[in-house]
Amino acid sequence: MAYQIVAVNDAAPGACVDVGLTWNGSTTLTATQIIAGTSFTASGTMAVTGNFAVNTDKFAVVAATGNTTIAGTLTQTGAVAAAASITLGAGADLIGSSTSDITINTNKFTVAGATGNTVIGGTTTLTGAVGSAASITLGAGADLIGSATSDITINTNKFTVAGATGNTVIAGTLTQTGAAGFAASATLGAGADLIGSATSDITFNTDKFTVAGATGNTAVGGTLGVTGVTTHSEAVGFGGAVVAAANGAYAIPVTTMVTNVSTNATADLDASLADGQAGQLKVVILDTDGGNDVVITPAHFGNGSTLTLDTASDYAVFAFDGTEWWAISHSGTIA
Repeated sequence: MAYQIVAVNDAAPGACVDVGLTWNGSTTLTATQIIAGTSFTASGTMAVTGNFAVNTDKFAVVAATGNTTIAGTLTQTGAVAAAASITLGAGADLIGSSTSDITINTNKFTVAGATGNTVIGGTTTLTGAVGSAASITLGAGADLIGSATSDITINTNKFTVAGATGNTVIAGTLTQTGAAGFAASATLGAGADLIGSATSDITFNTDKFTVAGATGNTAVGGTLGVTGVTTHSEAVGFGGAVVAAANGAYAIPVTTMVTNVSTNATADLDASLADGQAGQLKVVILDTDGGNDVVITPAHFGNGSTLTLDTASDYAVFAFDGTEWWAISHSGTIA
């Protein structure tokens, strides 16, 4: 049985006013109309089928959806379990104390309230710039990966990497503790120097071009072409080749400037001289006359066909003009 609750006017006992409340005689009190302007205390369960509002809009619950709006501050002492997304409105902040941490799926995203340290277990996609007031440290095995339009810039132009090309510009000093490997040419800009210490050597292809850092001694394994004037403060030494007493065919090397030869009593030394480089000089000296001659036959000879050395200390100085050898000084015989 349900009981209707009415208000009785003591001055007029017969005039009762329906206050919009019914009672089931046990535990349930039902409101059938809006109650406003007074306090209400319930010690049991309150079932409301319509909208619920406190002070118009300070706390409101929409009956049809359960959407709840809190205009003031919500103090939560226990955990918040959300079955759907939590959306912060424009200008709203998520604020926690020094003991308040944020944890999503155990360790997929965590923020330590005491320090602000943030750990992201997955991939972070940033559409804007990253501003860091402290150092950024990549863990072991971590890479810094950017797209073709992602550039790296430190302090405007002090260190830059162009994402599209990989071109890297270092405005300061680069300290290299290991070997530097280049798959392409290395070009020094205007006014740039290549500076090494006393223990820094320069080596190309093992021995094709070397510079000893301690002494500056430079060895060129190939041909050295000089287009300008060469100034030497000390004597210039040219490599040479010495041939023991010999006879028969012999090819005079054109990779050295001086060749010393000797003959024996068996037969003449028939020495051929291949074409050299334009402007090259070649000196041939007969050290020991063993009884026969040295007959020099250049591949192309402007003075004749052969030049013969027949006495110890005879010599011949040849110059190559790009087409032929010319004997510019000699003590032998030209035929």
